[in-house]
This record gives sequence, structure tokens and C-alpha cells, in this order.
Amino acid sequence: MNHRKWPRINVALSVEVRFQNREELIEARTLNISRSGLFIGLARPRPIGTRVRIGISIGSTGERYLLEGVVVHRQCAEERPLAPGAIAGVGVFLTSASPEYEKLCDELAASAPAQAGLPGLACARRT
Repeated sequence: MNHRKWPRINVALSVEVRFQNREELIEARTLNISRSGLFIGLARPRPIGTRVRIGISIGSTGERYLLEGVVVHRQCAEERPLAPGAIAGVGVFLTSASPEYEKLCDELAASAPAQAGLPGLACARRT
């Protein structure tokens, strides 16, 4: 049974991610989004509690959404084995999202089935 307030929509969107106390801007992709959060695929997931700023650009419309949140879930093969085909990354709870972003989520939810499960993938290791 899914106890989420908002539906999770499986959608791959290009995002720019900046974690707290870092100048580095990371380009990544979402695996799913909702009004209250999103999962971002990352080779090196950051620790739970890390604050994050996220920029989402929709190429077809030129719209840009700026979000703020905190890492609440971390998925990485170094911590525990992941299911076959799973992706490493972070689940982010949004602390700041615009009404326009919420409208985007509503529109996507109306046109795509929501998924209850959180996809995962193997964490890439640096050598």
C-alpha cells in the first residue's frame, strides 16, 4: 500500500545539482518526481541530511524550476547490494518548490501512471 501524499511520476528530467558547501555543479537525471520530492541518479550519492539546490530545465518549453531540499534517502551498492538494474542516487525531500513546479507534477501525474516503488541502480565506483 502506498502512503504517499503525492503520486510519484517516473520521468527522466535533466537536472543541475549543487550540494551544500560545494561549488561543484553536477549534471544528472531524475528517475522520478513528485510535488514533495524527487529521486536523482548519481554515481556518488551524498549523505542523508545534505542540503541541495536543484535546477530543472524543460527543453521543449524553455521553462526552468529552482528547487531546494534535503537528502532523505541514499542508495548505493557500497552500502548494501542493489537489485539487478537498480541505480545509485539520492531521494530528496523538497523544502522549497514553486507553484509552477507543483503544476508540472500535476500535469505529468495526469498523463502518466504513478509508481509506488523506488527504482535503484548499482553505484559507480571511482578507481
